Amino acid sequence: MQPCLGQVKKDKKDKKSKKTEIPQPFFRGISVQVDLASPISGKFLSPDIFSSEASVDVNLRNTWFPVWEVGYASINHTDVDGAQFTTHGAFNRIGFNISFLKNKDVKKTVTSLFYAGLRFGFSSFNYNINNLTITDNYWNTTQTFSSTNNHTTATWGEIVAGVRVDIIKNITLGWSARLKTGLSMSNNPFSPWYVPGFGVVNGSGWGFTYTIGYLIPLNKHLKQLK
Repeated sequence: MQPCLGQVKKDKKDKKSKKTEIPQPFFRGISVQVDLASPISGKFLSPDIFSSEASVDVNLRNTWFPVWEVGYASINHTDVDGAQFTTHGAFNRIGFNISFLKNKDVKKTVTSLFYAGLRFGFSSFNYNINNLTITDNYWNTTQTFSSTNNHTTATWGEIVAGVRVDIIKNITLGWSARLKTGLSMSNNPFSPWYVPGFGVVNGSGWGFTYTIGYLIPLNKHLKQLK
């Protein structure tokens, strides 16, 4: 039995579509980001706080972005009652972002993002508290003392949302807002006023970043598919 003309054309069309279909590569690129907001806000809004950070994320299938954020903070804060808090230390955050912008052309690496994500942060640091005044209302007495060389390890979680825009080829600008919650610290007689990477312990819990970055695309596999 001879196949009909319509069936032959359909088979040829199916073979052509399968031949030209390009699979979505797994690794799409690596992005390095540097936060500009932290040092600038510290300089003009909170001179007693210096903080800087950078991040690296990996583009997986233009959708998933595992990320590692690392930074350093140095604090020299004096309260209104004369108590002084000092610390310095590094911090890390690990997590992931999910991009909600879809790119139908699998040959192109996504550079502009609208994303949400989660982070797990941790920091191990030493801190000093000086000129701390405690008043005993019952005995009507006041004592001033210091607590130095304290050490603690802190962990917390973050919910993140942000955008990243490609301004020049492979150069991006980004903005993000994050809610920091679930702070947990090892036991100490006096809690620190500030945790590197988290911020003021009794603060609002909100944080913001403004980043500039560079995308390293991984197009070798795509060129082989063309």
